[in-house]
Amino acid sequence: MNSWRTFHLTLLATVVVCTSWCVAADVLHMKDGRVLKGQIVQENPRLIVFEYVDPRLGIQTSITVPLSQVEKIERNVKEEVQEESSTGSDVTSSDGKQESGDLPSDQADSPDSTMETPDAGNTRFYIVPMKGQVGTDITPRIYEAMVEDINELKPDVVIIKLDSSDLRNEFKDGADDIIEGEDYHMDPNEVNMWNMSEMRKLRQCFSTDIDPSIRQVLWCRDAVGSSSVLGLAWPELYMHPEAMIGGMSATVQGSRNAAGDANVEAKFGSAAYEEILGITRYGRDMDRKNPTRERLITALTKPEAMLSVGWQGRMPIWSNTLRGEVSIDDSDEVTVLLPAYICDDVCLSHGTAETLEDLAVLLGERNFVVVEGQSNSIFTKHNEGWRDAWARAVKYYMDYRKWMGRLNSRNRKSNLNKAESALKRVRALAIKWPELAIRSRGTFSKTNLDLMLLELEDIRKGASGRSGGGGGGGSRGPAGS
Repeated sequence: MNSWRTFHLTLLATVVVCTSWCVAADVLHMKDGRVLKGQIVQENPRLIVFEYVDPRLGIQTSITVPLSQVEKIERNVKEEVQEESSTGSDVTSSDGKQESGDLPSDQADSPDSTMETPDAGNTRFYIVPMKGQVGTDITPRIYEAMVEDINELKPDVVIIKLDSSDLRNEFKDGADDIIEGEDYHMDPNEVNMWNMSEMRKLRQCFSTDIDPSIRQVLWCRDAVGSSSVLGLAWPELYMHPEAMIGGMSATVQGSRNAAGDANVEAKFGSAAYEEILGITRYGRDMDRKNPTRERLITALTKPEAMLSVGWQGRMPIWSNTLRGEVSIDDSDEVTVLLPAYICDDVCLSHGTAETLEDLAVLLGERNFVVVEGQSNSIFTKHNEGWRDAWARAVKYYMDYRKWMGRLNSRNRKSNLNKAESALKRVRALAIKWPELAIRSRGTFSKTNLDLMLLELEDIRKGASGRSGGGGGGGSRGPAGS
C-alpha cells in the first residue's frame, strides 16, 4: 500500500498537465532578420500599425512600422500554443525529501546567489534633447557638457532628439501651432538663428569627442529652418510621423540679398551654400556612400534647384532635374519642405517612429533601458536660465531708455546715474549669458554695451553725446522689447 502511495506522489510531482489551442497571428519578417508576431490593426501604403506583446514590459503595445523595413508579411498564421501547469511548486516524497527544482530558501538568499542588475542584457539608451531655438536653446556650450557625461556613462546608443521649427513656438505659453494656408502663428523672436560656425562646432563635438564605438542616431520631431542643417548631419536619421525637414534656403537668400551687387550676389550665395554643405557632410553614410547626396542639399538650399529621385536598390539617386522616377520639387522659385512620409518613401530617413519603443524596434534593440544621465538637467537649467535673463535684460534696457529720455529734466544727473545703473545690469547678464547677444542680434553684445557706457561717460563730462538714444544698435532696442 505504501509503495502504491509513493508511486502516486511521484507521478503527481512529475506529470505536467498540458493544454493547447490554436491562435491566429500576423507575422512581420523584417529586413534586419527580426520576426514580430502580433496583429496588424491598421495599414496604408507606407506604414503598418502593429500590436504585439512588448518583451521588455510584458504588456501589449502598438508600434508603427515603416513598410520599407518589412521583407514579408504572413497573415492569420495559426500557431499552437501550449500552457504548462504543475500540481505545485514543491512536492515532498514519502521519505520527506524535497524534490522541487527550486533552490532552498537559505540558498536563494545566500550571498553567492547572482542577481541581475536592471541594465543586464538591455541596450542602454542616452537621450540628448535638442529643442527650441538654434543659437540660444541649442548652443554648443551645453552639448559639450553632455558629451562629457556620455563618455563617462558609456551608453550603447546616443539618441539625439531634435525638435526645432520656424513654424512652431516651442516655449511660448499658449502658442498656436495651427498652420493655415501660408500664414502661421509664430513669434518672430523664436525663429532659428543662422550661425554656421556655432552649428559646425556643435556637430564636431559629437563627431570627435564621443567614443566612436557608441552608436549615434538622430530622431527628428521637427527640423525647419537652420535646424534642418543639423537634421541632415547624422547618417542614421529617423523621423516622427508629424515631422518636417527643410527651410535651408533662408541663409543663402539672405547672403545673396546682403551682397547689394549682382556681380557678387552669386559669390555670397555660394559661400553660404558651402557652409551648409560642410555641416551636412557629417550625415554621409561612409559604409554606403551616395555620390548624389549633394544634389539633395542643393535642392533644399537653392530655390532655383529642382529635385527628383530614382533608386538603385534602396539607395536614392538624387537629381536636380525632373528626370528621376519621382518628382519631389518642380518649382524653381522656392525650396521644398519634406514631411516624414516622403523622407521614408524616398529612403532619406531610416524609418518613422512615434514613440521611443517604436524607435527601439527600428534600431533592432527592443530590450532597452534609458540611462539617467545629466542631459535633461543640463538642458533645462540652461533653457530656463537664459530665458529668465532675457526677460530681465529687456526690462533693464527699457528702464535705461526711460531714464535717458529724461536727461533734459531738472534731475539730469540723477537720471543719468539711473540709466547707467540699468545698462550695467544688462551688461552683467549679457556676460553670463551670451545667448542674449544672439537673441538681440547684437544689441546686448558686450562690445555694444561697452560703447553705450562710454557714451554715458561722455555725457556726464559734458561732451556732445547722443542723449536719449542709446548707442549703436541699442537705439532701436533689442528684438521683442
